[in-house]
Amino acid sequence: MSSTPRKEAQTLGHTNFAVTGKSRFACSLTPDQMADLELQTAIQQVPVKQLRTPKELADFFNGED
Repeated sequence: MSSTPRKEAQTLGHTNFAVTGKSRFACSLTPDQMADLELQTAIQQVPVKQLRTPKELADFFNGED
């Protein structure tokens, strides 16, 4: 069974990744992707008030706390 240079390179790349935990390719987020991720994280930290009764709903829309 003969192996091609491309197949050998793939196998070597997989072996290096398995041994070192590093890829031969640089992987990183773009600035836009990083901003999106930061926004998603910030949104998840905003407290959400649950409106359970008609009075709570009316107070919310009337600007009362």
